[in-house]
Amino acid sequence: MTSIIALFSFFLVFGGPGEDQGFSNYWIIILPTCSIFAYGLKKGIIFSIIMFLIVVFFLDTPWGQNLVQYEMSNPFRMRFPIVFIVAFAIGFSLELLRYVTSNELKKISEKYRLASITDSLTGTYNQQWLHDYVYSNNNDIQNGDLIGCLFMDINKFKLLNDTYGHLFGNEVLMEI
Repeated sequence: MTSIIALFSFFLVFGGPGEDQGFSNYWIIILPTCSIFAYGLKKGIIFSIIMFLIVVFFLDTPWGQNLVQYEMSNPFRMRFPIVFIVAFAIGFSLELLRYVTSNELKKISEKYRLASITDSLTGTYNQQWLHDYVYSNNNDIQNGDLIGCLFMDINKFKLLNDTYGHLFGNEVLMEI
């Protein structure tokens, strides 16, 4: 992070190498967006604020302007911080959108994972969960650790369903 800030400051002061001095400032504009993508929201925001303060120092303070080694027009000095803020806002918006989308995908993925290993009516684990559990704990089972499994049968449940209906039968299953 320090090396990027040093390079950032170098480009602001010296404008870049060769005949196109001052052109490097235009590359600086993408740094807020890149820093948010590279460091994440929190660190990227802090990094972008530091870079913005450096921009303000070199473009808007007499001390910073005396350090700059090439000519910048007044309209450029006024517009550049605004463009920098706009680039930051774009990067922030994209990263925020990515973050929110990623969290929603994680929630949906967990919801479907749970749906795949549990019975939707009773919430108890199903055969897929039992298979995954035994497979993942196979070494413990082979080493003599005990594993238990409970199976239940409700006598005459079909008669209960036929007499009182399936909705009542579902309620009985959920209660048990």
